[in-house]
Amino acid sequence: MEMRNEKDIEIALNRVLLEVVKEVGVVMRERLVEYIKESTYRNDYFPNYEYENGDGSAGSGEPSYEFEQAWRWKGSVASLKEISDELYYAWENMTIDRFSGRHWEDGQDTRKKLADMMNVSGIVGHKEREPYWDLFIKEMDKTVDSLWKKKLQSKGLNIM
Repeated sequence: MEMRNEKDIEIALNRVLLEVVKEVGVVMRERLVEYIKESTYRNDYFPNYEYENGDGSAGSGEPSYEFEQAWRWKGSVASLKEISDELYYAWENMTIDRFSGRHWEDGQDTRKKLADMMNVSGIVGHKEREPYWDLFIKEMDKTVDSLWKKKLQSKGLNIM
C-alpha cells in the first residue's frame, strides 16, 4: 500500500493492530480455558457420575464442557481512533436440564451465576477448586504487555 498522507498511515497501522488484537485474544482465551480445565473440571475427579457427557446421556462420568465453551470474544471493533474486543460469558448458550440437574439447582437455573460459583478457592461440593478467573486475571496482569509487544514485533512493529 502506498502511503501518501497521515490518514493512509493510520489505516495501515489499524489493519495491523486489528490482527494483533485478534491474535492476543486467541492466546488469552486459550489461557482462560486452561485455567477452567485445571481449576474447574479437575480431571483427577473423573469419572464423576454426576456429570453427563456432551450429548446429554446420563452416567458417562464426563462433563459437557459447555462452561468452558461459553467464554467468547464479541469480535474486534475497529475505528480510526480505537480497536477493541470484549471477552464475555455466553451463559445463555449453555443447555439446561431440570431432570439431570445440568445447570439446575434447588429449582433454579444456575447458568448465569455459574461463572461466579466456580470462581472459588476451596472445596465446593465434593471437589477442591481454584478461582479460575482470579488466577487468569493475575497472569494477564503480568504477561499481557509482553504478549502485545511480541505480537506487534511479529508484524514488524517494535514498541520501546
